[in-house]
Amino acid sequence: MTIATGFFRSGPPHAASSTVTARKVWFALAFSAAWTIGGFASAQVYPLRPITWVVGYSVGGPSDTIARIMAERMKVTLGQPVVIENVNGAAGSIAVGHVARAAPDG
Repeated sequence: MTIATGFFRSGPPHAASSTVTARKVWFALAFSAAWTIGGFASAQVYPLRPITWVVGYSVGGPSDTIARIMAERMKVTLGQPVVIENVNGAAGSIAVGHVARAAPDG
């Protein structure tokens, strides 16, 4: 009968596992520091003005209906009016061009 020795380890953990533990501690410290510092920074209230939602299909269709239902819920959540603008034609390509040429607003 052969007895396997060294199968179960007893004693101090590997050096690699202490390095992993040290990395976890440093990561936790860095994360908590970033979280704390991030709490001091404050951004502007978003949005500052009404939102324009461009729908690429005609008024009264399913896309327009869904957009209007979602706009009402967004208005309540964001506290700003959401304007639905229907720009139909060319299977939505004209609406895409309209949005691409719009002035950037952040």
